[in-house]
Amino acid sequence: TWMEVTAVPVFAAWNAVITWWVMRQARIRAMGPSAVQEYTRIIFDETGEVGQEAQIEAFRAVGSAIVRTVDLHPNLVALMEALENRFGDPGNIVMDDSQLFLDQIYVLDCNEQEFVLRILALASIIDGKLQRRERILLQQALEKCGLEPDLNNVYRWRKAFLTGDVLEDEIVLGCLPGPLA
Repeated sequence: TWMEVTAVPVFAAWNAVITWWVMRQARIRAMGPSAVQEYTRIIFDETGEVGQEAQIEAFRAVGSAIVRTVDLHPNLVALMEALENRFGDPGNIVMDDSQLFLDQIYVLDCNEQEFVLRILALASIIDGKLQRRERILLQQALEKCGLEPDLNNVYRWRKAFLTGDVLEDEIVLGCLPGPLA
């Protein structure tokens, strides 16, 4: 009888956890496409026009995030579509090589580097997670661009997205840390 008595609360707790996880994923997937539109609008408005190499690096940033998570989340597809709507079809470029992405980002000018880093930060958080491999990629890219590998502002942006906070440009534009000391 003690198994029956303990099984009910354990089963109820398990159901609560699974329900929470499913509802969280449903919310992230429902908010994702409109969040991508708004976040990219802010990033595009701040950056203005960027060169061909920065456009390619933006596609590589999203591709690298997909490779690092080993998950083609629907929100990442929406981000890739937003980039394609803005810049057109990238053609036959290598998008899934993280090392190539890191090797090419430092060639860009400062404004274009910030643009690409913001796209990478967005690609890292838009699935609701910031996995270890994404954190490492973000930190490596920040260091390549001469910035502190501090992700506190990226975590703040992720939290604002997950909680559905009012969209503030400062959260998106302030996601990058300061220069290395």
